[in-house]
Parts: sequence; structure tokens; C-alpha cells
Amino acid sequence: MKIAFLFLLVLLGSWFAGQWINSRVGTGSREGEIIFHDQSACELLKSECEFRQLEKNYRIKFIEKPSPLTPFTLQLKTENLQPDAVEISFEMEGMDMGYAVYQMYYDPILAVWQTKATLPVCSLGRGDWVLKTSLGSAGEWAVTEFRFLLE
Repeated sequence: MKIAFLFLLVLLGSWFAGQWINSRVGTGSREGEIIFHDQSACELLKSECEFRQLEKNYRIKFIEKPSPLTPFTLQLKTENLQPDAVEISFEMEGMDMGYAVYQMYYDPILAVWQTKATLPVCSLGRGDWVLKTSLGSAGEWAVTEFRFLLE
């Protein structure tokens, strides 16, 4: 009887912990509301992509070509006022790829936002990724999606 009770207690504890963790996955440290969500047709693997959010122009690019389980650098440039925060995440349509959210940090020497990121491996061998770039300013967030295919 004691073993069944302990098993039930562990099972319930695991379920509640999973619910708590799942409620935070994909949000990073972001607080505030998403005010704008856009998709870009730019081919990020081929060139730097320019987009407009929060009434400012931005350019984003991969420094190294992304590859699963290999760290690569992403840079974001703006020409005038800086956002308060920049967060990127990687997702796949219809797949749970785990927690792949990264904070970008401003480098005043290079005058760019950048981060090192690592793509997880898809167990089905897919390579159709969605990069979500979230820009925060005054508690509001604007999100732009870039789709790319790794072969």
C-alpha cells in the first residue's frame, strides 16, 4: 500500500512539474504582449535579411551556416534606436523540438545584437526550421518569422 501511495505521489508530482515547465517553454524571460507578428519571405540562408518592426529597420544574418548540434552565431543590426531586448527561437511545424530560445546581447564594439545558438536534431531527419525573432520595447513585443530549410 505504501509503495502504491509513493508511486502515485511521484506520478502527480511529475505531472505538476511538467505542467509548470511547459507553461514557461517558449516564453524565455519575455514579459508583455505581442503587438505584431509577421512572416518574412527572405531566404536567410542565402543572404542578410532586412525587416521592419517597432517602426525601425533591422538586418539579421547567420555568421556561420546553421547545422544541428553545431554552435553558430546570429547577428542583428539596427541603424538607430535599439530595442530593449531581443530574443530568438527555433521551431518546426508540427514538432516539439524542446526549448530552443536564446537571448541576444548587444555588443557596443561591433554595434550589433548577437548570440550563439545550437539547433537540436530532428529525430525524423527534417530540416524545415522557423526562426522567430522577437524584439521588445517598452513592454511590447514584435515577432518576425523566417523560414529556412537545411539539407
